[in-house]
Amino acid sequence: MTDAAAATTPSERSVWADVFTGVAHRADAGSVEAARLALQMHRYGPVVYGISFEATARQLQRWQRELESSDELRVQAG
Repeated sequence: MTDAAAATTPSERSVWADVFTGVAHRADAGSVEAARLALQMHRYGPVVYGISFEATARQLQRWQRELESSDELRVQAG
């Protein structure tokens, strides 16, 4: 790979950062699946992806509430 190609190829970390940004946006819009993934990526990012994913305390609380609400609905339906 040439130096020019390496400079334009996104690093694995930047790709994961972009993925997290998209997942966080979906979670902020109310997607339960995205909230679950965003919380997992935030928690396990350094170990699994080699990067820390940033989220505000407010986002983390909202995503957790979305999961809890989803779990409550599942229990009621079951």
